[in-house]
Amino acid sequence: MKICKTCGKFILDDEEGELTFTVNPGIPDKEYVECESCHDHAIDRNKIIQCEACGEWFSNDVLHRDEDEIGGDTFCACPSCSKDVVDGMTREERRQEEEDHYTPQYSIVVQFTNGGSRGFLISADDKRQALVKLMDRLGEGNIAYIDSIHIGFVYLDSDIIS
Repeated sequence: MKICKTCGKFILDDEEGELTFTVNPGIPDKEYVECESCHDHAIDRNKIIQCEACGEWFSNDVLHRDEDEIGGDTFCACPSCSKDVVDGMTREERRQEEEDHYTPQYSIVVQFTNGGSRGFLISADDKRQALVKLMDRLGEGNIAYIDSIHIGFVYLDSDIIS
């Protein structure tokens, strides 16, 4: 027999069809059991999350996001399997995916006939696509006032060979 931590209900064996859920498995002083009703309520209130990789349930207080960002997202290691709780990937898999889906960026400075200038940072697969995106962003009314366009590729540390 188990007792639901949330409501205190006695949960008999699974013979009666009552499901039990273990939250924070293997974590000393944090592991507990919930009945099906309280478990569903905790999910609806975002109090617990299921690891995408191993399927274990964890409360928010045992999950810690790393300072290390990968592709603009933080990595939250599962206490059970060490993969990211949200996407189920290892750090290496996330870094590889980020490299595989990398879109170059271009720094573009537009000088206008009135003497003003404006800078843009545009993600594009090549210079042609970057210029098309620039023209879309500027709109037809401003294109007539362009005096010159200066475009350069933005290099990352990984792009530089030493």
